[in-house]
Amino acid sequence: MPKLGDALILDALRFPIAQQPILVISSWSSLAVTLEVRLVTREGVMDLPHTTNADRSNASDEYRIPNWPICLMARQTAGNPRRGQTFIQIALNLGGHRHVILAQDYIDRHHTLSWPPGRVKSSVEGPGYHLVEVGTNPAADTEISETMPTNSRRRLKAIQFTLVTGVAAANREVVLVINDGTDDIGYWSAGAVQTAGLTRSYIFSPEVSRMTAFDNSGNITVPIPELTLMAGWVITTQTLNRQAADDYGAPRMTLEEWIEE
Repeated sequence: MPKLGDALILDALRFPIAQQPILVISSWSSLAVTLEVRLVTREGVMDLPHTTNADRSNASDEYRIPNWPICLMARQTAGNPRRGQTFIQIALNLGGHRHVILAQDYIDRHHTLSWPPGRVKSSVEGPGYHLVEVGTNPAADTEISETMPTNSRRRLKAIQFTLVTGVAAANREVVLVINDGTDDIGYWSAGAVQTAGLTRSYIFSPEVSRMTAFDNSGNITVPIPELTLMAGWVITTQTLNRQAADDYGAPRMTLEEWIEE
């Protein structure tokens, strides 16, 4: 008795139009990428285009094909994605229902996606995309607040920011806070106070040791656990004794990111 794979390759008889399989190309990407899926059937070769969105949202194209595919390969024709930026799924629908996922994984300039044999990987499996992101520069007397984007999963490797304090006398203490969109779930205090009229730099990271005071350059490091941040989670600050003229700079975040399909 032939196996399913044998049937996909050998029983490539033409279907009536209403029953023809539909090849579905889906993507989730943090940058715009143009793809081409080259499909081989007994009817010949088909080149099927697809363009991703650039905001991690789903983009999908459906193509009716005359019979079962013999083989296919997806590759980018424009754009330069790195591992963790562009996740592709190629599936086969039959009779209005998802029949089989042929292949899904990240693609980049060195790795295409093909079937057979067809890699079927989770979008949060393996290494992600490493990036440095500069956040929003808040106004004076305002806390830092950075919300994780939709369809992302991020690992915080480090966050660095400066605080310039006004002339009003007070001992300010900076606290880094992680919020899950509803509740605060983690607090890490700098452990040292910043007085009036100073510029100080704060670094929170799993890869640093705790400093109990600012160094001669005005820096302090604070260890935090390795944090995985889901879409909608917020990195923010709470500043004890904050004064009206106190002013944070834009945070600089080192991150590892995966796309949530």
